[in-house]
Amino acid sequence: MGMCWLQSMSVGVAEFDDDHQRVILLLDEVAAALARGDGGQAASLMAGLLALAEDHVAREEAFLRRIRFPNTDTVVAAQRDSLSRLAALGRQVAAAPEAGRAVVTAMSEAFISYLLRADINYKSHVEACGAADR
Repeated sequence: MGMCWLQSMSVGVAEFDDDHQRVILLLDEVAAALARGDGGQAASLMAGLLALAEDHVAREEAFLRRIRFPNTDTVVAAQRDSLSRLAALGRQVAAAPEAGRAVVTAMSEAFISYLLRADINYKSHVEACGAADR
């Protein structure tokens, strides 16, 4: 797939940046498994990706509420939409691994959408309130 972490994706919080980097690695691993025709491994990786994303969303929501980010509900709504899309894609991988290329493309688009619609929108608030650690 070739997606890679860029510093411009940073939200200024190491914990969340690390999660985003792990998502990129998992997406690449899913793509590699699908390219090998290993649907079982791809489905397992998707389950891990969804678990990571669900945990990430919960921790990030708590953080945003703690720093009183005014648009937390908007971020959370975008994240929940992304979680729903990832869950659906995971089911698709499990049911039809031969549709791999389209699934990986959709996963990448979902992740980029998540970053652009949700996380990146709170970066300036994190910096302004002194909560950035990067």
